[in-house]
Amino acid sequence: MDKEKLIKEAIESWCLYGYTINKAFEFKDFLIESKPLENVLHSNSEEKIIQFISYVKSQIELLEEK
Repeated sequence: MDKEKLIKEAIESWCLYGYTINKAFEFKDFLIESKPLENVLHSNSEEKIIQFISYVKSQIELLEEK
């Protein structure tokens, strides 16, 4: 997968994660910290971006089980 697509997927996953947190805990407009996303994108490592996406998706799945 090319790097631009990985970056887009990482951003979309992080946004979905924030939405899922709000939904799972019935928060209203809770904003998650963007630092983890920024750190992985600035690392310039495709491997780290892929690991980040995988981790975020696993956290989303856990929250959806609540």
